[in-house]
Amino acid sequence: MSEDVCYCCGWSYYNLNNHFQQSPICLFPEFSDRQEELLKGLTMGDGSITRSRESGNFRMTIISVNEVWLRWIYAQFGDRLATEPTLAQDGETAGEQARQYESFDDSGGDWEYSDVYEVAIRSHPRLTEMRETWYPHGDIRFPDDLSLTPALAKTWYGSDGGLSWSDGTPHMNVGTWNESHRPEFLLDLFREHGFEPTYSEPLIRLFGDDRDQFLDWIAPAPAGFEYKWETESREHYDALKEGVA
Repeated sequence: MSEDVCYCCGWSYYNLNNHFQQSPICLFPEFSDRQEELLKGLTMGDGSITRSRESGNFRMTIISVNEVWLRWIYAQFGDRLATEPTLAQDGETAGEQARQYESFDDSGGDWEYSDVYEVAIRSHPRLTEMRETWYPHGDIRFPDDLSLTPALAKTWYGSDGGLSWSDGTPHMNVGTWNESHRPEFLLDLFREHGFEPTYSEPLIRLFGDDRDQFLDWIAPAPAGFEYKWETESREHYDALKEGVA
């Protein structure tokens, strides 16, 4: 087990969470307002707030095959609040495990599995509070007082959104699987800021000027997902996407 260095006292500890809880001097580093919004968007998307032990504060883990995206997330929080991305599972191992299931279907040829990476936001009292707010009965539920901000929408769209191309003109969509029973609540999140979305379970969609204005509002694109902002050229979109695949 590796040790982490406390930003306050400079000593190394196997468990910084315990150190911050027990120290009368060294306190948990605080999240900035922007970082709080990024956390909310990640909670709506790829982020999972869990506890690694029965006691102690909660942490957030984000798992993706897009290592560049995870490194962007790490850079937004820094070493005090996050751990560097690591390889969670290599593609070869993932393929071997998948083939063990009786339901595995190889009729279309052999599947190619990608390496999977993980980044973590360190255990923190604020994440424990978010767990209580966002998982009131064990399953995630978006808070009733939720409001979109550019930072929140950026990580939500990065996690669960994308462009769908049809006849050379893409529309933007973002997935809302866990909130599909509250479509008006979801639509109002966008209407509040002047956008006119449509809803077709489980996707919220924006077209034309609404799409462009929304993407401008949450720009710039995070590293690894630049292709999700490319609406002018399908060829350029495909090239950007292939570059991080």
